[in-house]
Amino acid sequence: MKTRPFIIILILVLAVLIISSCATSGGIRRAYLEDIKYRAIFTTNLDENYDPVNNIKEISIDAETIFLYVDWFNFVPGHKYKEELKILGPEEELIWYGTLSNEPTEPYWYSYWWYEPSQIIDPIGEWSFEYYLDGVKLFTKKLIVLPSTAKLKRLKKNISEDITIIYIDDQSIQHFGS
Repeated sequence: MKTRPFIIILILVLAVLIISSCATSGGIRRAYLEDIKYRAIFTTNLDENYDPVNNIKEISIDAETIFLYVDWFNFVPGHKYKEELKILGPEEELIWYGTLSNEPTEPYWYSYWWYEPSQIIDPIGEWSFEYYLDGVKLFTKKLIVLPSTAKLKRLKKNISEDITIIYIDDQSIQHFGS
């Protein structure tokens, strides 16, 4: 009969230890992530020093590559970070997903990701780039992906003629007359 109160006390002590352990590790996790600052930009390429060559807000679907470049500040040197990137299309459909691990040696660090869009399967419109660090979503950055420049040139040329053909995803809408 005396063992029953002992078991109940033991269970309560274990529960308190587990709860406090979870709260402490969660608090540390949030604290180090809250100190991290970043600067994220889209660019069409990187130079020989791996710096972005420009800062774009929109790009054509026929571009060779889209880069997302991120400067990190206040990283904890020696901590192994897991980075994740999700690229979502205009309808929130998954276009691409990738992960990488970084173990910075100093508080300032950089990452870059690239994606080669496909005119055949990728949608045009506003894409969302969701960035996760150690499983926590840090930011979402938007990029406008425009139709192919070749299609836009055809569209511009045909608008000035009597017969207008507008190309949309390799299909045409025809308008006859002026």
